[in-house]
Formats: sequence, structure tokens, C-alpha cells
Amino acid sequence: MPVFVGAGTSSFMKGSDGVGVSTMTTTERNALTGVKKGQFIFNETVNLAQYYDGTAWKSIDSPPSITNFTIDGGSSVTSAKVDRTAGGNSTIVIAGSNFDTTAGTVTFVPESGGATVNVQSIVRNSVNQFTVTVQRSDFIEANDPYTIRLANGSGLSASLAGAIDVNVPPVFAQSADTNLATIFNGGAALSGSTANASATDADGDTITYSILSGSLPSGLTLGSSTGYITGSVSGVAVQEYVFTVQAATSVSNSTRQFKITVSSYPQGGTQTTNGGYTYHTFTSSGIFQVYTGFAPNIEVFMMGAGGGGGSWVPGGGGAGGCVNLDSPASYTTSVQQYTVTVGAGGLGQLNPGGYSWQSAQQASITGGDTSIREAGGTYVLTAIGGGRGGSYNQGGSTGVQNGGCGGGKGISSGPNGSGVQTSATTSPLGTPVSANSRTYGIGYDGGSSSSNEGYGQQGGGGLNNSTRGSGNGKHGANFSWISFLNKGTNSSNNPNAGGYFGGGGGAGHHSGGGVGSGGAGGGAQGRSNSATKAQSGFTNTGGGGGGGGRPGGEPSEGGNGGSGIVIIRYTSP
Repeated sequence: MPVFVGAGTSSFMKGSDGVGVSTMTTTERNALTGVKKGQFIFNETVNLAQYYDGTAWKSIDSPPSITNFTIDGGSSVTSAKVDRTAGGNSTIVIAGSNFDTTAGTVTFVPESGGATVNVQSIVRNSVNQFTVTVQRSDFIEANDPYTIRLANGSGLSASLAGAIDVNVPPVFAQSADTNLATIFNGGAALSGSTANASATDADGDTITYSILSGSLPSGLTLGSSTGYITGSVSGVAVQEYVFTVQAATSVSNSTRQFKITVSSYPQGGTQTTNGGYTYHTFTSSGIFQVYTGFAPNIEVFMMGAGGGGGSWVPGGGGAGGCVNLDSPASYTTSVQQYTVTVGAGGLGQLNPGGYSWQSAQQASITGGDTSIREAGGTYVLTAIGGGRGGSYNQGGSTGVQNGGCGGGKGISSGPNGSGVQTSATTSPLGTPVSANSRTYGIGYDGGSSSSNEGYGQQGGGGLNNSTRGSGNGKHGANFSWISFLNKGTNSSNNPNAGGYFGGGGGAGHHSGGGVGSGGAGGGAQGRSNSATKAQSGFTNTGGGGGGGGRPGGEPSEGGNGGSGIVIIRYTSP
């Protein structure tokens, strides 16, 4: 039988079954008096034997040890990563031995300095397992790695170094919905880091890139190891392409939505390049389209269409008005469709047949205006069509064609054809222009009977009753900067030789005499003693139509005016 030594809370026992010491709570222990150095008790509060060392009570305990842990239900490991950006808490289950199920604590100690991370909750499952929750955002990248420290109530503890590494997912260089590039159909390719969808990883983990949703324009690819988008496009729909890039490591991934815009350089007309410029030539009406990403300042050359020639002892048709908006003047475009209207040549005066005088004739027609209009309908530039040629007892068309060149008058007392001259600094639209440019066709009076009067693109005068001579059409101007396009004529009025535009139509002759020649720049020669329709002004020159003849009575038809033209140029991208 055991033998008890002493009595009360300080008693102990000895015998073949071992030695027993007094048991008590921490409160009861602290109430003891006369405690001797070396005295033992068993503390029921902490479930540990304790001894008094003369100054304080010390627990007698076996140190804990940590074997491994899991994070959020994962596999058992001795090191793992925590994504601090994920928000909320992580659940960490710690396995080992000799855990204090009454007073054991867990902390996460930064090995690079900084604040210790405390748990949000702890469950002391057993001497072999503790379950804790910890707020992910409490872990700081700059302070990692973190040691797991599990301490028993006795003060003895266990540590697992390098247990927690703070993981920050890849961080993209560009913000969400950034337009990474604007690329042009048929333009320069994307290369290098121009279109940069890359990210960086604070842990130095290898990043692999992929398109998670959406798609890149055909012809472009995403570098799986660089995050750079490269390639070129051709014939791809002009629009904004939206896609999502994933940057993934072995631990975590990030996603971000980006955009790439596919555009085109201006379209419309026949495109040509020369001397660092791109040219758009419109020989018929159409659309000049300016797209996102490239809205150039343009220089413009325009011709209104030539007027039709007269028929009965006629004058030639006047040339169309001219717009020559070249350097240093220019027009600033914006992203939109511009409507380009190329004026049609005016019809020559018609004779319906039989020996009919002017009452039975249909008057010749002025040339059509050539213009460029914005999408809303506002006129940007206008070149007025040329005046019609006069006929017997009829004058050429008068000043209703602002800026158009008047046709020559016929015989007798009709007035000269005319056009209203505009200021060199302000167009009739009120648009200020450069002093060396004309943003609205400038016209002058048509030629008088049997004379070669006027300026520039006038029609020739009709014959004179007494001399029956014929007037020549005045020469148009030479625009050398567009001569390489082989539009217009040369100084001898050969078609498609380049440079000259807006020649007046030559007058016809009444009865077999000499006829007026057309002015250089597409003006047509008059007709003499022939029933054949007079020559028409050259296509796309704005040249006036030739006057008709009268072969023994019945007049021939006047020639049609030449159609207009629009040429736009800008510095090539």
C-alpha cells in the first residue's frame, strides 16, 4: 500500500504503486503559504506537474513537435504558399505530437522581420492536431517566409521554418481594358513589346500566357512566354477586338481583359503612292473613308465639269472651276465618310432635226459641280461646273455658276457667258483659305464673238457675222504636282499626258470656216461644216465642250463638257 507523507494540499504518497503528490488548481496553488524550494504539485488547470524553484512555479513538460500541415484542404506539406490577394481566411491544420490541448498557441513568425501573424481562431483537436484560421492579407510578401510556431502552456514550443511563403499572383503591366495597339490593314507589323500584355511575378515564378476568352484579329499571336502580341493584319474587319489574357504560374494565375483595334488607312478612289505621298484619285463619285487611328491633313485638287458647247453659230463650253488646295494649305480630316461627287460634263446643245432655228433647239447645259461633303452633309470644298456655250442670239450661261468659267457667246447680241470671281482669301462658303489656294472654283467671263478673250479656262467666243471667224478656248493651268498620275493633258492638249486641266472649248464655225481649238487642259475643238456632233471635252479634265457647226443649214450638236475629277493626297504613313 502507498504511504502518504504530510497532509492536506501539501501531502504526497509513496509505496510500491509509486509516489503521489498533491493535486490542485492554479488558484489553489497560488493560495499556498510557506512553500519550500523543491516542493512539487500537479496543476489540474494546465494538466502538468510543477515544482517551485524558490522564486516561481515551473511546469514539467515534454516539448511539442510539428510534422506537417495542410492549407485549405490540400495535401500534407512542410511548406506552402498563401495568396494574400485572395481575401478571407485560410484554414491550416497542423499535425505533430505533444501538443498542449489546454493552453497551446500558434503564431506565424516572419523570418525577414515585421509583425507576427496571429490566428483568427484555434481548435485544439488533440495532442497530435491543431486547426487554426488565419487572415490571408495579414501575410506580407516582404516579410516572408514565415515560421509556424506552436507553443505549449509550459513555454516549450516547436517551430517549422520556411513553412509559409506569401504568393502574389502575376501582376499585369497594363490596366484592364487598355487598347494595346491600333494596327492597320496592310500596315507595319506589331513586333517586340509594342502590344504588351505581359505580367510580372514577385516570386519569380515562370509565367505562361494564353487567351482565355475572346480572340485576337487574324494574323496576330500572343507569345506564350513573353505576353507580347505580334504579327500583321490584312483584309481584317475594321473594329475593336476584345479578349482576355491569362497569366498563369504553377501556384496561381491572373486574368485581364484587353483590346486591340484594327483600322485601315483612308480608302476610296484609286490609290497611288509617289514621293512620300499617298494619292486618292476619284474619276467618278464615291466615298473617301477615314478610319480610327489615322486622320490626315489632306491636300486637294478638284475640277468642276466643263460646260456643253453651243450649236447654232456657237461658242465653246466653259471649263469647270478649279480647287487647288495644296501646301501650305490643307484640310484636317476626322474619322468619318466623306462623300465625293464628281461633276458630269454638261451636254452640248442639241438640234432635234430638220432646219430648225433656236426655238426648236435644246439649250446646252452647264457642267456639274464637283464637291466633297462631310457625313452630315456639310460641304467642305466645291468646284463649280463650267458655263455652257452660247448659240445664235443666245449668250453663254451667266453668273449663276459662282466660280465656274463662263462659256463663249454666240453671234449677235447675246451676253458673254460668265462666272463670279471669288476672293483669294475667302471662299463663297466663308472658309478662310491660303492666298495661294482656291477652295472654290474661280471663274471669269467667257470669250466674246470672234475673239480669243478671257482668262484661263474660258470657252472660246462664237463667230462674228462679218468675219465669221472662230474663237479658241483658253488654256487651262498646269498642275505639275499631279502630272505623274497621267491625268489631264499636256500643253498640246494630248489626253492623259498629265498636268493640264480646265481648258475652254473652242468655238464652232457657221459655214466651213476655221474652227476654234480647245484650250490645253481638255478643251474640245469646235466643229465646222459638218453635221457630226462637235468634240467633247476630255474626260476628267473639266474641259469645255466644242461648239457645233452648220453644214449648209442644219446645225450640228455642240460637244459635251469633260467630267470633273478629285485628287486627294497626304503624307504616307
